[in-house]
Amino acid sequence: MITSDAQIKNIDVSNLKGVGPKISSSLNRLKIFSLFDLIFHFPFRYQDRTYISKVSDLTTDSGSVLLCLKVKAVEGFVGSRGKVLKILFADDTGIIEASFFNTYATFVHNFTSGRRVLAYGSIKPDYMTGRPSLVHPEITFLQTNETVTTEEFLTPIYSSTEGLGQAILRKTIKTALDLIQKAPLPEILPQNLNPYGMSLSDAIKDVHYPHPQSDHTPIVPQKLTSFERICYEELIAYQLCL
Repeated sequence: MITSDAQIKNIDVSNLKGVGPKISSSLNRLKIFSLFDLIFHFPFRYQDRTYISKVSDLTTDSGSVLLCLKVKAVEGFVGSRGKVLKILFADDTGIIEASFFNTYATFVHNFTSGRRVLAYGSIKPDYMTGRPSLVHPEITFLQTNETVTTEEFLTPIYSSTEGLGQAILRKTIKTALDLIQKAPLPEILPQNLNPYGMSLSDAIKDVHYPHPQSDHTPIVPQKLTSFERICYEELIAYQLCL
């Protein structure tokens, strides 16, 4: 068990599994040097990949959505330099067009007619028709009978730096969160002075990976109860220092 903040402040990020010199150097550029720095590197927003939307429900104000689609047709490259790939997708409720920028041949060849994909991306009005369209979505190609599963928690998006993608950053922070779940941080607040009924370790984990709202409206990290729980302890610590 971790018995003090000093311990996690002394655990260098380079000691974490999967963190080599390159990742460690990138983390250092973000002022992340220790396990302590890493777990308090909170996301500034979230993506909701916990449910699948239907094409018929989309509007130009739908924001970012997750869709399960089939390739209907590859329309080809458009634009003055032919750098925008247009593809028609469909689900059982309707058809939607997607635009991809600066693609490469092997990527295009994967879009065979009838192939199932999971697409996550922003919905914007098509510049010609005004109808909702997908703009450069992330694509996961599915096998014919593959069962589609969604995420249980919201997906965190972090401030990053060159050479440190979101996937690597999420994986590294998840490793740190797993450590403090196995060896929880010490509780400074007595139970009767903790109105949130939430441990510090659980609060930190929840800020990184909260559950979605029941109506899937966007969540701001600073509005989470778990974030308030952390701030509450910080304010008490500052007051005690004074």
